[in-house]
Amino acid sequence: ENNGVLNINNVNINAYIAISNILTGKLDINDSNINATNQGIINEGLLTIDSSTIFGTTYGIYSNSSRTDTITNSTLASTSTAFYKYNLGKTTMTNTTINGQIHNNKTGAVLEITGGTINGLTNNVGNTTIKNANISYTSNISNNHENQIRNSGILTLQENTIYYKNITFNTGGYQFVNIYNTGTLTSNDNEYKNEYNYSNTNNYNSYRYKILYNIQNQGILNSTNDSFESFGGSTAYGIYNNSNNNSTVINPTIKLHNNNNQYGFYNSSGKINLEDGSIEIYSGSAGYGIYTSAGTPVISGTTVNVHDNSSTSYGLYTQSGTLTYESGTVSVRGNTVYGAYNNSTTATLVLGIEDGRGTDAADVSITDPHIEAIGTSTGIGVRMGDGSFNYFDGYITGSTSPRGQGDITSKTDKNYQVVTKHNDETGYDYCILEFIK
Repeated sequence: ENNGVLNINNVNINAYIAISNILTGKLDINDSNINATNQGIINEGLLTIDSSTIFGTTYGIYSNSSRTDTITNSTLASTSTAFYKYNLGKTTMTNTTINGQIHNNKTGAVLEITGGTINGLTNNVGNTTIKNANISYTSNISNNHENQIRNSGILTLQENTIYYKNITFNTGGYQFVNIYNTGTLTSNDNEYKNEYNYSNTNNYNSYRYKILYNIQNQGILNSTNDSFESFGGSTAYGIYNNSNNNSTVINPTIKLHNNNNQYGFYNSSGKINLEDGSIEIYSGSAGYGIYTSAGTPVISGTTVNVHDNSSTSYGLYTQSGTLTYESGTVSVRGNTVYGAYNNSTTATLVLGIEDGRGTDAADVSITDPHIEAIGTSTGIGVRMGDGSFNYFDGYITGSTSPRGQGDITSKTDKNYQVVTKHNDETGYDYCILEFIK
């Protein structure tokens, strides 16, 4: 127990509780190994650790200090919680390996992690920043939902790899999530990967209820230049937004494959702007590039490719709410495919921007947005239920087999194509949506 100044250099400590650094204490640990059957370090004072290994079965470090924790080039480990922060002091970790859970459990508490590796779950209530880290966790949980990172505070992630993998057989309907956000999440240049990989892939029960999320957002999400990938589940979501807050996702790369049902972007509440993205859906049963069950998402400059699914696939799907697809390309390939599907009286699909300008494109094949669906049995550009279709710009076509530019098949329920006309009086070109059967 330290309430003065304690320097530990090149020392091995084995104990029940190894070190207690109280409020007035200053503790420096260098090139040392601490192994505790309960708590490695209890800290209320000033703590500096370099090039050391700290292990505690219950807690590697339990920090309740209003002063500063500085940890560099070290390893924190626990079979439970490697680092537990319950204080308003600042903690910095640099090039450190964390084997076990991280809890930043005090509102406003600053935790900064740069470099290193995190092999465990993270829970943030405070203000946490993680940069240039390898965040990886292989789970064998078999009877519960699990969030690799849970954020209800302020979380900033930059240039990290974030990989979650579950390898346990079970038949329950469990959710496995890279990030579950109810706070404020700022994510830039990160690589997310989520995998369910039970070894017996021929056993239907091994995957039928496994739901994978890269990001499940119920707070505020601001994402730029992130990539998202998942495979192996019954249902997979790249980005799932269920928040009444306004969020923005810019230049995402979303790739979902080898899942049964796949949703690149799913909006069930509120407004989110998705800009300049790329969504790839393939090798599953049913695929949805962008799905709206409620809310008012606005999509611009985004490419959606849905293909190689054995069942029905959709580029854009609106169950309820208003989906606005201002610009981009939607291409759907497979058996039964729809470029866009508006499914109910409460659904509104908007293509283009209501600005009254028409188009100056002489070739309608490059008119933006561009919607096409090529199916082996059914290929429909836009299928309307009883909802609203507000059409302002674009090219829409459907076919049961690939054909040359402008060649429209008549072997589907509905086909649409845009043609451009010229108004001599105004001098503007304008679009006409033609129905061909």
